[in-house]
Amino acid sequence: MIYIAILGIIAAVFYFKFIHKSKKQSSTKNILRKQYADAKLKLHSKNREISQFNLLYDHCKKEFLEFDIQHSNHKIKIHSKFVKDPEQSLIAEITLHKDKPKYRAKHDDVILLRYPTVPARAQLRADILNLKVIK
Repeated sequence: MIYIAILGIIAAVFYFKFIHKSKKQSSTKNILRKQYADAKLKLHSKNREISQFNLLYDHCKKEFLEFDIQHSNHKIKIHSKFVKDPEQSLIAEITLHKDKPKYRAKHDDVILLRYPTVPARAQLRADILNLKVIK
């Protein structure tokens, strides 16, 4: 009888010392894994935005060979090669914004384009031609 009680006490001590502690550690590990997964997802979405912007920049470079293409602050600017003043030579400004719809406008002889996703090269040229700046 005493032998069974001693075995019960040893089992309880063993449980609280080893098994119960490992359950706490596993919940902490799960929290850390979730935080790591969230951070990795944020980094992945940021890298995706950058790669989409670079793809749009490449599309512009290939489609508009007759113009200077520059990028800064997540905007792609299309300039005329023949005008010296950078403010006067600006033809179009293109941005990517995934939460907003497609937008085309002409403001002071400058075309403003905003796309939710990367458009095709032909679509870029068509949008700019429809606003009658490039002939």
